Amino acid sequence: MEYTTNYALSEPHEHSRNSFFDSLPSAWTLFAFLSLAYITLSVVSYFLILTDTVYVHSMEQKLTAERIEEALAMRSEYWWSLAVLPPILLSIRAAFTAICCSVGVIMIGQDISYGKVFKIALAAEVIFLLAMAVQVGWGLFVLNVYVPEDYTDFAPLSLLQFFDPASLKLWMKHPLRTLNLFEVAYCFVLAYFLKPLLKKRDFMQTLGLVSASYGLGLLLWVVALAFLLLQVS
Repeated sequence: MEYTTNYALSEPHEHSRNSFFDSLPSAWTLFAFLSLAYITLSVVSYFLILTDTVYVHSMEQKLTAERIEEALAMRSEYWWSLAVLPPILLSIRAAFTAICCSVGVIMIGQDISYGKVFKIALAAEVIFLLAMAVQVGWGLFVLNVYVPEDYTDFAPLSLLQFFDPASLKLWMKHPLRTLNLFEVAYCFVLAYFLKPLLKKRDFMQTLGLVSASYGLGLLLWVVALAFLLLQVS
């Protein structure tokens, strides 16, 4: 009787956890949608914002006409990368997030498959897609993009907007660009999607788990990249 009672009590909770996760689109569907959306935004940015004219403005005082033509020819030759790089970068970013969160889940003694965490990372990626859409929209209708830096140094809702990007070194821009409200929203969405898969964890506890695991991983990545850029510069 005790076994039957415990099973009856735990079954609705397990059912709600599985129902919530199963209600999300498949990982392949999420990946295809996000990849297509990122590719579309990249194409819009390439052809309507960061045009050849914009690059000519940035190079005309530094390079000869022949070198500028060579640079533009190389740029047009590799336009196909617009369809290749977004899915690759999406895969790397989602895999990085999934690894960080999976380590956190293991540290608290729970068991969630990497595939499920990867799917959650893809679902939360809509936050970064929104951030890119805001940047592209701002570049199209608000910014006066004369040189590429006018667009690339615009990071909406980030600490970079409180500084003059022209006065900052390259290695300083990335940390300031990364510290933005979209990253905060991303952590909240990750916690929201991850919570139903965790046992006996409320939202704030799950948010703490995400902040400690993904947040630490992001901090290490930012420091490592800033150090690399410092050495290069």
